[in-house]
Amino acid sequence: MNGKLQIKFVKAAKSGNLECFGKLCENYYSTLVAIAYSILGDHHLAEDAAQATYAKALTALPKLKDVDKFAAWLARICRNTATDMVNKKSRQYTTDDLSQVQACNEPDETTPLIRQAMGQLTPDEKEIICLRYYDQMSYQQMGEILGLSSPAINGRLKRAKQKMGEYLKRNNFSEFF
Repeated sequence: MNGKLQIKFVKAAKSGNLECFGKLCENYYSTLVAIAYSILGDHHLAEDAAQATYAKALTALPKLKDVDKFAAWLARICRNTATDMVNKKSRQYTTDDLSQVQACNEPDETTPLIRQAMGQLTPDEKEIICLRYYDQMSYQQMGEILGLSSPAINGRLKRAKQKMGEYLKRNNFSEFF
């Protein structure tokens, strides 16, 4: 969805047009799942977070002042929603419970090491990796969501990949090199 069309849809949604809000939801769903996944590390929970984000966004939409910043505003709601989910889960389960759940979700032997490498990243680095490789976003699309320039995105992405690569090398995981 181009910028002008998005602004038109956001304005219509702010005016109560649920069909336009639905189109915005369709447009940003995979992005929100990627953002939530970068925080939660679980695809199903990330989908739940994306859905919860839409519910929160719908009620808060009339308060949105700058329609040009809709994507960044939506991403911020998603980050907060996913963080709230992490905090809620950490109060409900012990560390042993979470490691058992994670073990059930691991499709192959490389996944745990990749997750550990992702665990070495800052939240901003995890998010940029997930947006690029999980959601296959372009630098321009990531710039709209994160409010960053393409060179800034490139720099963050390079640093995140380098950090993950160093971790994998230290742990004798040479399959990617």
